[in-house]
Amino acid sequence: MKISKKLPQFDTDSVLLVVVSKQVGKFYLAGKGFINLVEEFEFNKPEYTDREGYFEHSNRMGTFKSGSVYEPKKQRIKQQTANELFKNMDNLQKNCEYSSVYIFAPEHLKNLLQDSLPKTSKYKVKMTIYGNYGNEHPFELLEMLNNRIRDEKNVVIPTKEDALKILKRRDT
Repeated sequence: MKISKKLPQFDTDSVLLVVVSKQVGKFYLAGKGFINLVEEFEFNKPEYTDREGYFEHSNRMGTFKSGSVYEPKKQRIKQQTANELFKNMDNLQKNCEYSSVYIFAPEHLKNLLQDSLPKTSKYKVKMTIYGNYGNEHPFELLEMLNNRIRDEKNVVIPTKEDALKILKRRDT
């Protein structure tokens, strides 16, 4: 799909946008004014029966502790997401050419994602934007990316000591 003129066009190089949420992953390849969905994966939330994981402890006096685990096993879902991400990134690396990677993912998946990326793709990561963007339109992702890049360019770091002193006085 053609990228709007207000958004980054990536005319000189191709860029991979990796969008990951807890159970959804999408890979967009952007370049030369176009953005396309290349890969997508999704996991269904596991179904649990009412008494699954039920336990009870008892002794001569009777039952003194019982309970049940009703929440899904979050760590298993995270690991499944990381495995699928690695597999798809590895395939994309072999089939597509891209010079940089931008990641959109929740912050609690940060360490898991960094560990699951292939080594060559780790070096291509330019920016990570934290949040749950699994269902966002690609133009909204490009808009966020554009705003973040623009904000980083507007940051001025003074090099002279006098300028630093003036800025410190102004902040207090």
